[in-house]
Amino acid sequence: MPEDDQELYHLYYIEEYSQEEIAKMKGVSQKTIFKMLRRIKKQLIEMCRIEI
Repeated sequence: MPEDDQELYHLYYIEEYSQEEIAKMKGVSQKTIFKMLRRIKKQLIEMCRIEI
């Protein structure tokens, strides 16, 4: 997974920042963060399917 995606994943799922907080940190809209997180989630699901 790309480094930017890893950072976003970490901020949201590990450090539990809200999408709004992350959007402010990154200087993008909350909708953009939502879309990025959805894409990351799909990538992780696909990675798990490949491993099984």
